[in-house]
Amino acid sequence: MSPMLFFWSALLKFRSRNEQSSHLAVLETTPFARRARARDLKRRPCIAMTTTKKTLVIIGSAVGVAVLAFVGFVAMFSFSMVSTVMTKRSPDRQHTAKLSRVQGIDVNFRVTVDGKWVYGSPDFAPVPADFREQLIWDTDSQTVVLEVASRRIFGYHVGEQRPLTDTELLKIHLTPFEELRFEGTLPKDVVIR
Repeated sequence: MSPMLFFWSALLKFRSRNEQSSHLAVLETTPFARRARARDLKRRPCIAMTTTKKTLVIIGSAVGVAVLAFVGFVAMFSFSMVSTVMTKRSPDRQHTAKLSRVQGIDVNFRVTVDGKWVYGSPDFAPVPADFREQLIWDTDSQTVVLEVASRRIFGYHVGEQRPLTDTELLKIHLTPFEELRFEGTLPKDVVIR
């Protein structure tokens, strides 16, 4: 290697990239400089980004950030609308039913039994009232009933894994109050059926 070529290649190695690019036009006019530059690029390839590539990267980054922000907002909004009203185990402790309330434009209720979604209610008006929603298990722990404002609106047979028909729903036997052996004092005007 000639001393001149060695000098120019050493000079190119120790200069910063900005200095290299500013002096590139002068240095590449000589044959030994072109060889040194080619050898330097083989050792340390750099990827030159054109203006189009830079623009696409900037646009892609902006769109990616916007999409992530939108997905985060939707997830936060949907999770804040759903609340668990109650989780209730069957009397024999073999099954678990969960009642969730979805508060959006309207009010809806969801029932899951043993982790499986089994019912989504029709819309209720978003009135400022207590819906008195609750899950009730029958005496043999095979059927769970959804009541809203003391009305049975859905029943599910756990053993057969199916919704109940309307006639089956009305015939469900619930544990009478007397069987619960309440030891307190009831208010005087309570009518016992």
